[in-house]
Amino acid sequence: MEAKPLWLLLGVMPLLVAPAVFMYFDSAARAVCLLSIAGVFMIQAGSFATLFKDLLSRPNGRLFVTLVGAFAISCIVSALLSPHRELAFFGTGWRRLGTVSWIAILASALWAAADLSTHPEHLTTILRVIAVPGLAVSLYGISQYLGWDPILHADRVQFSMRFRPPGTFGNPTYFANYLIYVIFAAIGLVYADSIKAWRIIGWITIIIAAFAVLLTGTRSAILGVALGSAILMVQLRPKVGILAVSLAVLLGLAVTGFVWSPAGGKLRDRIQQWREDPAGGPRMLVWRDALRMARVNPLLGRGPETFATDFPQFQSKRLARAYPDNYEESAHNILLDALTAQGAPGVILLTAVSVLGITPLGTFRARGMSSILSAGVVAGFFSQQFTVFIIPTAVLYFVFIAAALAAQKTLNMNAMPGSFFRFNPGSWLAYSVGAVLIVAAVQIAYVDVSWRLVREHLDSGEVQNAMAVYAGVSKLRPVESGLDLWFARALAERSGKAANQRVTDQTWPYVLQASRRACLTSEDRQNAFYNLALMDSFTNDLDGMESALRSAVEYAPNWYKPHWLLAQLLFHAQRLPAAETEAGIAWDLSGGRHPEVKDLFDAIQQATRSD
Repeated sequence: MEAKPLWLLLGVMPLLVAPAVFMYFDSAARAVCLLSIAGVFMIQAGSFATLFKDLLSRPNGRLFVTLVGAFAISCIVSALLSPHRELAFFGTGWRRLGTVSWIAILASALWAAADLSTHPEHLTTILRVIAVPGLAVSLYGISQYLGWDPILHADRVQFSMRFRPPGTFGNPTYFANYLIYVIFAAIGLVYADSIKAWRIIGWITIIIAAFAVLLTGTRSAILGVALGSAILMVQLRPKVGILAVSLAVLLGLAVTGFVWSPAGGKLRDRIQQWREDPAGGPRMLVWRDALRMARVNPLLGRGPETFATDFPQFQSKRLARAYPDNYEESAHNILLDALTAQGAPGVILLTAVSVLGITPLGTFRARGMSSILSAGVVAGFFSQQFTVFIIPTAVLYFVFIAAALAAQKTLNMNAMPGSFFRFNPGSWLAYSVGAVLIVAAVQIAYVDVSWRLVREHLDSGEVQNAMAVYAGVSKLRPVESGLDLWFARALAERSGKAANQRVTDQTWPYVLQASRRACLTSEDRQNAFYNLALMDSFTNDLDGMESALRSAVEYAPNWYKPHWLLAQLLFHAQRLPAAETEAGIAWDLSGGRHPEVKDLFDAIQQATRSD
């Protein structure tokens, strides 16, 4: 079996950032890469009669294949029965981690396990192709922290870079989680690579990547690396000489000096945030509400990547009051994410396969490599209790588990190719799945690039061309879950700035069309309906405005904004009792953080008393 496409996947994924090509410059590029390469593997796998022979010859290999297969089936069943089927299969634009991507990720994990079972010498190559791009991305993240970013602009980064560099991931937490696997791959190089130059690269990668993790200010990743390193110290019992201690002390002093230097100002600000918010923001409240959400569909969940759509209906008043302007797009925990997406089977299977990777798995170079890989799984699992997977971290997590399994045995039994069109159910299933993955990759790429053309025309002021391209892309599948809403707002802004009334008259129907379509396609439906209400207000469609606001309240009953805007509408219509009720709800849910909401409530109460 050819392993080079797998190496390409592992090496290229973290580097894939294409703002000039894709609308979602990172997630779409990585999804296309993953689906294309995994699709080729599935077609290739169907042509090998003994591809998994060595892997399936061992009990833990059979268990791994069984758990991975069951997880894939769980994803498919949950997606098929999801109320948001298209979203569950193809995912949201910001993660692209729907069922189709999960199948590709699990196929990649099986690929790694099968290849390393028959060719254990490939493990060193896999560690290299993880470590070297990781070193490059770490240096890029450090440059971002220092204020130089030649690739991305602040308006294209999902979270503020005021304190924390996001690397090529648009999010500092995802960046830090990715670097965990880079660090432990580099430790594997230092431990096992026979070439001195690669061991030196391993040491450099460990130091640079660990420093980049520190600069992200991600507590879970820092603690995860520390936990995995502590496990390694116990497992490997390395000899610690005076030179090693001296170097560690020097590095510690250097980091301390950096933190207290002018360049360490952002990191000191982040440390101050830790002190002010030891609980980690809204996570604990989100976890509690996510458990309530999971109880509604305990066996099948709501489908992968549907959390952002359904969670607002279960968001508690306590969470709403504490964080009235937050939008919770995920459960901030991989186990809760699996539970809400796939129900009990999903969380049980994910836990089981994680335990399989964490368990010390036999011998490979005096058990050392198995311990290193298992420690990496422990570090990743710990850190991911505070965030969710994205495509690169999910691939690396499952590949680390597969590699830990394969490190159990150094048997080399080359798989022999069978007839390419040998007719058996397993082969034809693999061919079919591979074809589906490749078609999905092509379609996702085509849709996302088309949306990028829409943005390009708008940025250039070519409004007519943007509307023409939108008319075509709005008919394509899969739907880009957040882009109808983006287009409606961007076009409305352009229309508002137009000096020519004729231009406004031409664009406004497209604004309304995109706003209404967003109510069907956006993952945050409450936001889409709220936006539609605002657009209806510009045309004095008061009935449509009220209907949209009540729909927004239905999707997110404890979000203060639709209650607040509805109170203004009712106050304008002199429906004072209803307006007072809505204004009171809005003031309560805003947590007392928005004086404009209180001003409206007071004005309505005064009008009611004088009526």
